[in-house]
Amino acid sequence: MHQWASMQLGGFDLGIFDQAIRSYAAFSLPVSPVKNYHHEFPADFSLLGDHFSPILALAAPLYWVWDDPRVLLVLQAALFAAGAPLVRGIAARALARAGSAPDLRFVNACAFVYAVGWPLMTAARGGFHEVAFAVPLTLAMFHQALARRYTMVLVTAFLLTGVKEDLGLVVGCYGVVLLVRSGRARDMPGLRTGAALAIAGPVRSPRCRSRG
Repeated sequence: MHQWASMQLGGFDLGIFDQAIRSYAAFSLPVSPVKNYHHEFPADFSLLGDHFSPILALAAPLYWVWDDPRVLLVLQAALFAAGAPLVRGIAARALARAGSAPDLRFVNACAFVYAVGWPLMTAARGGFHEVAFAVPLTLAMFHQALARRYTMVLVTAFLLTGVKEDLGLVVGCYGVVLLVRSGRARDMPGLRTGAALAIAGPVRSPRCRSRG
């Protein structure tokens, strides 16, 4: 918000996503005149044809409450903040799986390092971007897998593939990790979930299929 007030915030990405989500809020396909002009796309070109990010539609109701681009900055901050308790939970479960008693100082330190880390600071300085949704969703997928709540793993993985087309490959790679880990533990539900992610993740990446 300080960058917005001091006019230090780049407006390109924020402008594109503001226009796209405004379109969703008006029950239309996401269109951005800024993006279309810059890339010489047709005037009515849908952003879904550039990057497959239907999850942006979830932000549309925010514009019904506060019709202002700054609502996206608040949303991004909330998405980043949502990752902190997930990192804390992942650290605690990782310690438990290793046979160690949970150390509150350690798990809190992990969450703190995540919250003040350079990646999030850099992302926040660049305005809003759809990848902000990927941060808590990826962490939630890891956390649910460690807790062996595999239905929720599938739900979060499905949502993650709606953030951007190439994130299906992330889901697929994690499916392979889950396959290996579940195989060692002889965890059949984990094996089935890992196989589903490994197969369905890349399939859910439209651009990767078209380039292949």
